[in-house]
Amino acid sequence: TVFSKEQEERLNKFKHKYEFGCSHITLEILKLRSRFEMKWKDSLKQVTSDFEAATENKEIESRIANNWIECLAAFHAISDMLDTVYNYKELLEIFVKGAEDQNSKLSQSNELSDFWNFVSFLMQDGKLYEGADFKIQNVDHIRLPNKKIVQFPEMRRVLFLRFNRVQMLFAREARGEGKVLGISLKHYLENSQVFLGKCYKKMDVIGPHGPITDCKKELGEQTQIRKAVSVETCHCFDYDRLREMYDISLSAIMMNVYGSNDTDIEE
Repeated sequence: TVFSKEQEERLNKFKHKYEFGCSHITLEILKLRSRFEMKWKDSLKQVTSDFEAATENKEIESRIANNWIECLAAFHAISDMLDTVYNYKELLEIFVKGAEDQNSKLSQSNELSDFWNFVSFLMQDGKLYEGADFKIQNVDHIRLPNKKIVQFPEMRRVLFLRFNRVQMLFAREARGEGKVLGISLKHYLENSQVFLGKCYKKMDVIGPHGPITDCKKELGEQTQIRKAVSVETCHCFDYDRLREMYDISLSAIMMNVYGSNDTDIEE
């Protein structure tokens, strides 16, 4: 993170004040214990009412809202006895915004986890085709549609995902379960930690029974198998970080059935 000169100066001032500690504030608050106990129930009721009114048209999980309400109620119970730069109304706005942000991040995390688990299921169920719907390649850069090159410090495995087709498959499953679709899902993915950008990629064309191929007889006895391909816009993701965060695997391993064993396998 890059900070401006003004922000750095403010941070240094705060650090200087922090060196003196906050024990004096704690001691002042402890003196108000009896008043806190007397006012707590009324304050909790008042803050809950104010918080619900401020979030009337917003969906916030109750456990998240309650955490913020209880903290604010603690302040409300003794606020008239404290000398602070914030008043209750200002803190209410701050706490509501904090609850909204936390709820949004939790919702995003849940939706992304659902999406990637579903992608893994589609691949295992034979409904996603490697080479057509996605590719995993070891590369040191990707070229964005605007010709800009994103260079990596070292080789990394990148997942190239044909998002438009995968999104339609996900939408069919999610539509009946009230999950996020369309623009919201795309926004979450493109702002996730594992997203690297978009690029053009040659992908196999999908027919009713999978990738479209044909056979061409060459001179002699050799037969050449040809695939129909098209250039698609793919979403690019850091595959190893994706596996680590969501515990999924999209790479298949071909094994000899005879004489094989089930020892641990490293990709």
